[in-house]
Amino acid sequence: MDILKNTAGNVLSYNGLPLGTTWGAAPAAFVEATGGTITYDGDYKIHTFTTTGDLEVTVGGEVNVLVVAGGAGGSPGVGGSYYGSAGGGGFVIEDAAYSVGVETITATVGAGGAPETAGGDSSFGSIDCSRGLPCIGNTQLGGDSKLYSGALGDNAVCLHQGGGGAGAGGDAGIAGGKSKNNDGGDGIKSSITGSEVGYGGGGASPSTGCGQGDAVDGGGSGAAAAPANRGGGGHTSGYGGSGVVIIRYKYQ
Repeated sequence: MDILKNTAGNVLSYNGLPLGTTWGAAPAAFVEATGGTITYDGDYKIHTFTTTGDLEVTVGGEVNVLVVAGGAGGSPGVGGSYYGSAGGGGFVIEDAAYSVGVETITATVGAGGAPETAGGDSSFGSIDCSRGLPCIGNTQLGGDSKLYSGALGDNAVCLHQGGGGAGAGGDAGIAGGKSKNNDGGDGIKSSITGSEVGYGGGGASPSTGCGQGDAVDGGGSGAAAAPANRGGGGHTSGYGGSGVVIIRYKYQ
């Protein structure tokens, strides 16, 4: 330790720095956590849960969270796809400033629904994407395809075929004007992983020809099943896609 004083005994400098030097605030602590599949995007760390698991937080702060519920399965209707309807996409919610403490938080990932079955609920802490709660989009999403997806189509080519499934973006079958083509409703876009990805797209009806599922946002289309971990609705007679929980934060 080097202290310089004048003849009156007043301190002039300390370790070579003049008296009155501003040291500045301590550097901000970054969030630290483990759990899920970890990837990186520049200065950001990303935890992806494709199945239910725990995020272990050792340093708290604000994080970005995306929660996607499982999509509903499609209804086969009478005689295979006749009058059948596609499944609705799962709920989608994103919180860009979710506070976490030093704690263990369970990320619950909902399964995709079997034909004529609702998708499973997903959650992370207080963010609960279950039916009837105010997640982004239509509160009917992720429900039983017989109740919540599109009504009957009415165009000449696909007359009497079921409507496309509702999407997380709120564009739901006949209500969104898409049942004429039996297309799936739009989902929600997110760039939480570092690139834009769509989640919660509605499925298509019928399962072959005419309708197109919102494949961009994870919906099932024709013979193509709804992909895993996108929360898309299943095509006619098809399974819905499973959900996902993603957490992102600055780590350096």
